[in-house]
Amino acid sequence: MLPLQIELRNFLAYRAPPPISFAGIGLACLTGRNGVGKSSLLDAMTWALWGRARARRDEDLIHLGQDDMSVALDFEQAGLRYRVQRRRSRTSAGSRGALDFWVLGELGPRLINENNMRRTQAKINETLRLDYETFVHSAFLQQGRADAFTLKTAAERKRILSEILGLEQWANYESEAKTRLTTNAAVMELMQGELGHIDAEVKRAPQLQAELDSAQQALAAAQAELDQVSAAYDKVANSSLALRRENENLRELTSRIADRQSDIRAVSSEISRQQERIESCQQIITQSEEIKAGYAQLQAARNSQSALAEQLAQQQELQRRCHQLERELAEQAAALERDAHVIRERIRALQGAVSAAAEHDLADLQAQLASLESLAARRDQANRTVQALREERTALLAQQATLRSEGTAINERLERLGRADGATCPLCGGALTAQHRDDMLAQLQAQRDDMRQVYRDCNMALGEIDKRREAQERDLLLWAQRLRNMPGLQQRMGAASEHARRAQAAQADLQLERQSLQQLEARLQAENYGQELRRQLAQARAEQKRIGYDENSHDELRAKLKAYHRYDQEQTRLEFARQNLPEAQRAHAEATNRWRALQSAQAQDQAKQAQLQDSITALQEQVKLERELRDQVDQQRATVLAANERKTIAQQELLAIEAGRVNKERLEAQLGASRHQASLLSELRVAFGRDGVPAMIIDSAIPELETNANALLARMTEGRMSIALSTQRQRASGDMQETLDIAIADELGTRPYELYSGGEAFRINFALRIALSKLLAQRAGSQLRALFIDEGFGSQDEIGRASLVDAISAIRSDFDLILVITHIDDLRDSFPLHLLVEKTAEGTTVSWQ
Repeated sequence: MLPLQIELRNFLAYRAPPPISFAGIGLACLTGRNGVGKSSLLDAMTWALWGRARARRDEDLIHLGQDDMSVALDFEQAGLRYRVQRRRSRTSAGSRGALDFWVLGELGPRLINENNMRRTQAKINETLRLDYETFVHSAFLQQGRADAFTLKTAAERKRILSEILGLEQWANYESEAKTRLTTNAAVMELMQGELGHIDAEVKRAPQLQAELDSAQQALAAAQAELDQVSAAYDKVANSSLALRRENENLRELTSRIADRQSDIRAVSSEISRQQERIESCQQIITQSEEIKAGYAQLQAARNSQSALAEQLAQQQELQRRCHQLERELAEQAAALERDAHVIRERIRALQGAVSAAAEHDLADLQAQLASLESLAARRDQANRTVQALREERTALLAQQATLRSEGTAINERLERLGRADGATCPLCGGALTAQHRDDMLAQLQAQRDDMRQVYRDCNMALGEIDKRREAQERDLLLWAQRLRNMPGLQQRMGAASEHARRAQAAQADLQLERQSLQQLEARLQAENYGQELRRQLAQARAEQKRIGYDENSHDELRAKLKAYHRYDQEQTRLEFARQNLPEAQRAHAEATNRWRALQSAQAQDQAKQAQLQDSITALQEQVKLERELRDQVDQQRATVLAANERKTIAQQELLAIEAGRVNKERLEAQLGASRHQASLLSELRVAFGRDGVPAMIIDSAIPELETNANALLARMTEGRMSIALSTQRQRASGDMQETLDIAIADELGTRPYELYSGGEAFRINFALRIALSKLLAQRAGSQLRALFIDEGFGSQDEIGRASLVDAISAIRSDFDLILVITHIDDLRDSFPLHLLVEKTAEGTTVSWQ
């Protein structure tokens, strides 16, 4: 993994500096004053790649005062360029993170995320072939943690070395060997069970042959009995069918007989009905002379009725006309009377308006209203003043709330700074020196004092506002009591003005209305209206007298019409009887002939019905015999099937036994092969286990690791010190235990790590960590091409620092990028390129020099 570029936003001390490029750098020094954020840049790399940094929570990495942060890192791996971007935002409900992973090709970036952050992180680890713990224990010498590998237990050191060497694949191989061994054992168990089953079946072969012979004999006997019963059954096999046909014929014949009997009854009814028609027609024809005379009298009366009916219609129309004219005259009189009533009502209203105007003193009302309107203007101005004071008071209260919140935040920051006992400032992420602590405390306390003074000024302003507001509200209360009568006074003033205006208009209209009323009353008294209607009414009454309609003569004629009315119906019946008598006689003769034919056919069908019943009785006896024989055939067939099934089962089992004999040889060969494979898998499981190939790889890597570490250590100590690594230790019981112990020697002999000075310990740790980094770059397949060294030089004297720089220069060709972090000026000048980190008002910035 080779970092190419990093871009930060709101990460610890960094706000939004320009992207930082590492392309083509080789060896460089990351420098700047303590606390400016040098180590934070490496934290940003590890947080982007693995979501891990020195802080315990991601929220602690967000720049103070901001709610979100992001880091985007471009790196090269196996010839491809990738970009990983990690984001974190703080919300009211907690915090939320996001992770994106791209591959950067010629056609632009292509997102290769998985469906969640956990799987995307696993994909990044798989691409890097490296996790966070392995990285920080080899290629990343963190500030204050150079001894992270040395101080681990022997088991933990061996685990880290195994991860660096990529030995986890051997654990996968061991697991696969165990799985295959378990599967092979299950298969062998199945084959052994199958062989046992085959042997048991072979022992049953003689018994099965005897059962086969017995089944064949029983089958032959049952088949002979079946043939005999079947022959007897075939003779009566169609009896049921014949019985069904005869029953069907009988049902049809019975139905036909019943239907014909209904027809006979219907024809008999028709004969009776036609006979009644003939007799009715003959009776009416005998009364023909009487009917003719009465009908002639009826016709004469109807002619007279027509003339009188015409006179009556004319009389009724003229009477209706007279009533209509009389109603119209009455309506004209009523209309004139209504107009007079309306005028009388208007005269009374005008007189009331003139009287009401005198009851209001308009001048006094105007004076009272002017006084109250002046008072209302003063009230409105006071309300505006009170509103302005309330708004000013609200603003001061809001300012106090903000001051309390900010003051609480400052107190929390003072408390965090007072509790801090580490080397990192909890507020800005920089180095926490005594001077830095005092400066921060003084700055925060000064801010808090300024806020307290502003808070006290707000309290004084609030008191003055409350006094002015209370005085204005007292005046408003008094004015409100006086202004309570203003709406009523305004209504009275409006009413008085309206009454005065109406009185002036009413005085002029009153004389005109009185003149109109006198004219209408004169016309009604003289009946001076509807002259044309009166003329038409006189003409209608004269026409009534001219017609001369006699109502008594008309009543006598109506009585005569009623007496002769029945002859109208009798004449119609006589004509109908003369027309229908021949048809009734013909229909009677036809119905009589049809009845005779039906009676003859009914006698023939009844004879057939008796014959069918005799045939059905004989067939029912044959059907009983057919059922008995069919049951015997079914039982015998079941016997034949059972015997045949026994024969077939015995034959199949014998064939299966024969096939088992053939299959036994194949299974025995396969079982031998599986046993051989089980032996191989057992050996592979041991070889892939912890004490097998992985132990051999570690044993082969230890000399290289020891050689590289000693070469660097000798360079830094002028050959005075050396390291020895051992992978086995003898237990008290005498057997050997797997371990990874570190033995350190100098010109005084071998001593524990804890007895060396700080400078010597750092050189030991540095040599081991560089050797681990080289081993990781060469063997793990992770293509580690970068080395990061964060501080640690403060424990070295001038000679020691020169030795470290010489050692770093010696391993320069093993890495594409070596980045050394320091604030020591003379050490900084030993490197060709400087990445200067500076803190500004807009956040920390980085520039190459």
